[in-house]
Amino acid sequence: MRNRFGMITVCLLVIVTLGADVSAAGSGPVGGEYRADVSYPEFMPLWREGWSWTDENGERVLYAHPNMPLGGHLFAIFRNSTASPLEVKDVLLDGVSLAQAVAPEHKPTNHPDDKYPSSLQFSKLPKQQIDKLVSAGEPVWWKAEPMVVAPGGYGQITVRLRREPKVETLTVSIPGLPEDDGQMTTPVGKRQPRFFSINFTPGFDAAYAYLRHPSGKGIAPRQILLDGQDVTGRCTIVADEAVDTVPVVIKPTSPFKQGAWYLFQAVYADGSTARVSIGAWQPGLVYG
Repeated sequence: MRNRFGMITVCLLVIVTLGADVSAAGSGPVGGEYRADVSYPEFMPLWREGWSWTDENGERVLYAHPNMPLGGHLFAIFRNSTASPLEVKDVLLDGVSLAQAVAPEHKPTNHPDDKYPSSLQFSKLPKQQIDKLVSAGEPVWWKAEPMVVAPGGYGQITVRLRREPKVETLTVSIPGLPEDDGQMTTPVGKRQPRFFSINFTPGFDAAYAYLRHPSGKGIAPRQILLDGQDVTGRCTIVADEAVDTVPVVIKPTSPFKQGAWYLFQAVYADGSTARVSIGAWQPGLVYG
């Protein structure tokens, strides 16, 4: 990882950005992002091979086509501002409970081999609430990470949506948290910068982050924050507008704790912010 980063450094303009005040709206730790699916028409032949499904008449089912509808993912960062560890057991999407909406076909037995589908079709919620979720993109599944958020810590909600939302904004709420810490409203049509990847060194003394801006250019963020603290002065930021990915080396004052969860933020001059909450892991090179 270090050698590869070093090669990139030789080729690109190195920008070391010193700390600056965050004045842009929406640059706080709590926030969300809707990320629409991307079609890859060049891979369409892979979905049309001889083993494709057939219908009751023996005709091949058109499983994939260039104009097929797509969905997306909704990400939301929240803060546990309570004095106790928080286990998120439910999430509200536009005011509707996902724990009740994405319902299992049968009551889970908690057995390791118990497998069951979950869907809005199995929910017992009123039709009005189900229709509201369908307009929001029809959630297929959701998860909260980490499973338990320490007091003062940050977590991330991920919601998979089957279709493109028909509404302009999506609001995620965590029951039991104040609005400032547990409610995130995200515009559907606005693309946000994002952390494309974050990797940790074997000794957890640094993180290698890779950022992408919706402009498609290699734009350097003006500030990097770790758990809400400005660490820009401890970062090396490499940017070239001709390259769409901006690598950042983040060296905290003390090593990352293996398995602990951290909030990374990159604040841009245009007021946008990339956010992600992830655990510190170092699995090494994984094949497959």
